[in-house]
Amino acid sequence: MELPTSLNYTASKAVIKYKRFNVRTNGTNSGGPGSVIRMKLPNGLINLSSFNLCFDLTVSGLVAHETAYFNIKMPHGHKVLKEVKCFVNNQQVSGKCGDYDILYNALLKTSASQEYCNSRLTEHAMELIDSADDFGLLMSNPTQTIKSASYVVRDFLGLFKSGDKSIIDSSLWGQVELEFIFNDVFCMAQYVGTGGSNAGGLQMKITNVEGFIDKVVEISPAYNQLVNIMLKSRTEPLKYCYQNFVSVINPNGNGARLQCCSQSIDAVVCCPLDPAYNTLLSSINPEVQLSATRYKYNSGRFISQTDASTTKNCNLQISINGDCYPDVPINNALHVVDNAVHSQNLLFNDIYVATYAAPITTSVQQAVLPDGADADALPDVFVIVPAGPTLNIPRYSRSAFLNENFVWYQPLCNGEGYLNKQLTGYDTEGRSAEIIVNHNAIANGGSLFIGALMTSCLSLDPVSKQMTVIE
Repeated sequence: MELPTSLNYTASKAVIKYKRFNVRTNGTNSGGPGSVIRMKLPNGLINLSSFNLCFDLTVSGLVAHETAYFNIKMPHGHKVLKEVKCFVNNQQVSGKCGDYDILYNALLKTSASQEYCNSRLTEHAMELIDSADDFGLLMSNPTQTIKSASYVVRDFLGLFKSGDKSIIDSSLWGQVELEFIFNDVFCMAQYVGTGGSNAGGLQMKITNVEGFIDKVVEISPAYNQLVNIMLKSRTEPLKYCYQNFVSVINPNGNGARLQCCSQSIDAVVCCPLDPAYNTLLSSINPEVQLSATRYKYNSGRFISQTDASTTKNCNLQISINGDCYPDVPINNALHVVDNAVHSQNLLFNDIYVATYAAPITTSVQQAVLPDGADADALPDVFVIVPAGPTLNIPRYSRSAFLNENFVWYQPLCNGEGYLNKQLTGYDTEGRSAEIIVNHNAIANGGSLFIGALMTSCLSLDPVSKQMTVIE
C-alpha cells in the first residue's frame, strides 16, 4: 500500500518487528503428480516475498545395477511445481499459467549465475549446472531404487513480487491464499544405462508440505495513525502493484499467439520446446545435455566451423497490435542473447566428458617395445596407465545456447512496473491483445512456449471497501 508523499518520511521511520510464522496446508499435506495443495496465510501485515515452501520429495522406480541401471537427477524445486496461484479475498489475482515450471526455468536461465545455483542447494539448484545431484552422477549406478530429499523453495513469481518487499495487509485487502499444483516425472532428468530400462514405474511423491512467512507483529502507533488518517480522507482507490504472468504453448510454429489484456505488459519470454517435452519417460545423454527433455530449448540452429550461416535465417519478431519488437526481425539466433535479463546467466552452460588416469600402483603393466627412431640403442619402455573414472566437466559454449538454452527475453520497457510502481509497459487499453511471435527457430515437431510478464494492481475503494483486480 502506498502512502502520500507527505507521510512517506514519517512512515519510513516507523519501527517494524517481524516474526516467522509456520503455514499449514488446508487439508492434506502430501500428494503426487497433479495434486493440489492450498494454504491460507496469516491475517495481518505479511511479507509475501519472505514465503518459503517446504516439502519432502521421494522418487521411486530407479534401477540399481552395475551397467543396466536407471537413474534420475533430483529436480530443481520450482520444477516440481506445475502451477502456482495466488488468491486475495477469494479472487485469483496471479498465476494464470499452466506451465509455471517452464516459465520459471526459462527466466532462471537468462538471469541466474553458477554462484546463485550453488547458494540454492536446499532448492537442489545444483542440477541446473551439473549432470549430477547430491547423490552422485546421473550417468552412474544409483545403488538404491529410491531417492528422497527435503526442499526449501523460495523467490516465487506473481503476487509475491511487489517492490522491495511485498507487504500486504489482509485486514484491508482480504484473506490471502496460495495454491500449488505438483508436476509429473517429466520434470526430472533421466538416464538409462547400457541394457537398462525405465519401464519399472518411475513415481514421485511429495509429503510434509508446509510454509513459512514473515508477519509484522509490532509497528509504531504513529504509523497506524497515519494510515487511519489517510483512509478517512482518501477518496481515490488504493493500489497494490505486483507482478503477474500468463503463458501458452503453441504447437503451430510460426505465427504463435498469446491473448493478453493488461495495462502494463513488461516483457515477453519465448522458448522452443522439444517434441517430447510432455513425455513422462524421456532419457537424455548426460555427456552433452544438462536439462531434462522438458527444459531443453532447441533453436534448430547449430555452430559450424566453416559456415557462419548455420545460425541465421531465424526471422524472430514479436508483434502486439501491429507494434513490432524489434523493428526488424532478428536474423541470427546468436543475436537473441543480447536481450538476456542479466550479464550473468546460464545460457551458455554446457557439459563435456573427461577421463582421468587411475592412480599408478606397483602392478601397473609395462610394455617393452623395439627401439624407435631415437638416437640411443636401448629398447623403449612404455608404462600402460589404466583409465580412471569418467567425469562430466562443466564448460561454456555457444552451441549450448542454440541446442539447449535458447530463451528469447524481449523487454518492452525499462524494468518491470511492479518494482517502482511506474506502469511503463505496453498498455492494451482494456482490450485483449494478441502477442504474435513470428519465428523460424525451432526443432522439427517442436512447440513454442510464450510467456508474458505483466504488472497488475489490486484496487480498493476506501468508501465501499470493494476490491477489484486490474490486470
